[in-house]
Amino acid sequence: MWRYNNAWNGARLWLRQPRCLRAVVLALMLGSATGCVGTQCRDCGGCHGECVGQLPDPRGAHTQAIFELHAGKAEADDFVIYQNEWAQGGDQLGPCGRRHVETIARRLLHETFPVVVEPSGDAELDDSRRMQVLKELADHGVVDIESRVTIGYPEAEGLSDVDAARVVEKLFSSQRQQSEQQQLGPPSNFGPNSARQTR
Repeated sequence: MWRYNNAWNGARLWLRQPRCLRAVVLALMLGSATGCVGTQCRDCGGCHGECVGQLPDPRGAHTQAIFELHAGKAEADDFVIYQNEWAQGGDQLGPCGRRHVETIARRLLHETFPVVVEPSGDAELDDSRRMQVLKELADHGVVDIESRVTIGYPEAEGLSDVDAARVVEKLFSSQRQQSEQQQLGPPSNFGPNSARQTR
């Protein structure tokens, strides 16, 4: 009789607990029953083949990987020669284009990115531009890179007009705030909160 009453009291106590607590306790009991608790790696469905004792990735590890991917694509865009870098839409580089190719020539010795010439839609003009880029690079001492200079579209996408307007607005507002702070000077210790700060 005593055992029966203890079991009944235990069951009543169990039923009085909130559902979420009961669910957690059951999940822990089932997890330990399947063998997913311990420091050894076990290939069970509950652990997804991972070590239970293994530490998680540090905070921001996945975000950092995404940032590095974006940075790599942005760096590859440094090696793209765009339409606006050609003088009057021809096959001769303009001043900005020559400066850009000079920068590319310095970096090509240490980087593995391909040099991409943005296509104009005219195959003959594109080939002429490609040859001009190869000649300019050779003039700067970079040789044997014919396979690395290609004609194609860059991976980087341009900004839409709405996004560009936001970027410009944010840039100007931050510059405006900086100039206002410089005009106002450093914060002073006078005012209603100065007594609290000095204590």
